[in-house]
Amino acid sequence: MRPQDIFQSILCLFPGLLSPQEAGEAFSDSAASLDLMVTSFLMQLSIKTGQAWTRLAISYQQNINRETNWNWIPRLPGNPPAVVTTDIFGGFRHLGRLPYEGGVALVDACVGISGTPRPYMKLQFYEEQQGFHFVFHGCNCGKAAKSTLFSSRKKSAPSSDISTTVAVRGDETGKTIVQCATILGSILDPGCDVVEYRRRLLRGLQPTWRISDPNARPADWIDRCVSGTAWANPDPNYTRVHNMSYDFLMDDIIGCGSVHHNERTAQLSCQVSLVCGCTITAPAVLILEALSAFEGSSLGKYSASLDEYGRIRLHDGRGLMEFAEEGTAWQMVAFGGDVDAHSSHAARCRSKRQGEPVGLSIVKEWPAARALVKDTFRHGMGITARLAKGFGYIDSGGCGNLLIAGDSVVTNAYRVVGVCVDDSIPSNGVTAVRLH
Repeated sequence: MRPQDIFQSILCLFPGLLSPQEAGEAFSDSAASLDLMVTSFLMQLSIKTGQAWTRLAISYQQNINRETNWNWIPRLPGNPPAVVTTDIFGGFRHLGRLPYEGGVALVDACVGISGTPRPYMKLQFYEEQQGFHFVFHGCNCGKAAKSTLFSSRKKSAPSSDISTTVAVRGDETGKTIVQCATILGSILDPGCDVVEYRRRLLRGLQPTWRISDPNARPADWIDRCVSGTAWANPDPNYTRVHNMSYDFLMDDIIGCGSVHHNERTAQLSCQVSLVCGCTITAPAVLILEALSAFEGSSLGKYSASLDEYGRIRLHDGRGLMEFAEEGTAWQMVAFGGDVDAHSSHAARCRSKRQGEPVGLSIVKEWPAARALVKDTFRHGMGITARLAKGFGYIDSGGCGNLLIAGDSVVTNAYRVVGVCVDDSIPSNGVTAVRLH
């Protein structure tokens, strides 16, 4: 059964919510997309209840053919627009009241985020048909790296040259994907407990692969696949991740149980570029799980709470991860910490000889208070024009927070511009704001 059919049947529970004309437009064959149906439903539900309801997703582009003030109900690109989201009602979220005409919501938000957003990482999504392909290229590869006290030598990848793709088969897949998760934790979320990070990542990814020996995937395989090797419990003071280079093609991975895996993400790869020069190219679903595994983050997760009547409220944050779309680019920005910390650490990885600790503790502070915004945000959305009003976030209740930016024209008016990667972001406190 199509999602559209399920949604139409559920709308029977809300007789009179859509007028015959609105229902005809939303359910016509020419525009019978789930996105349009959900948008029409949310607008009418908000108007008739006086409460602002939205879907946990971020628009890729400016909303078109719709009143400007309804931007807190996201629209996705496409002709007709298509969305592969959480189960149809699971991604809905109550934002606040709708006391104004024209789709302006009154929302409680944490405003006055300390610092300014500075980019340090870029994510670019594109279509890729070639299996489960993981490529990591450290920024120090090919550069002179110290190996002894008085000499230096050209240092390339210690395990495999990036110019040669290593085909990983069957029983070797488990060990290899744990190595990939370790690299992702070391470079994307530096300073974290990398062993716990890769456990969170791989438990969320839930990969399955072809094996010939059942012992190749034992219970607790995430730890046991690398037991007895240097990857078992890597010491960050001696792990020179910026000096590494790997190119793995894991064709025997036959599926992932990740909640972020769907028909769209299965066809996408993502290239991650860091400010230091390191690059990662991997399946989009792996990168999405890598982001949701960040320490201190609830992005893309689930949460549950009880209301005043003892009813269970379930919040599904998968919709916040729906920025994975072919041709889209996103920036990771940090309101706190040092966005040049990766470059400083890379320089130490290159200058310290083998066997000498890199000195992870010497790094002043890794990027903190992180958020994801569209790649056009700095210019098209005008960060500098919004600095006077500042930034804030809407707490989603433990499944990822919505980043909002103040409108420099309308007093106390904000727009949703991205998602918060970190839950804990210093601000001036909670206040009611107008969300356009």
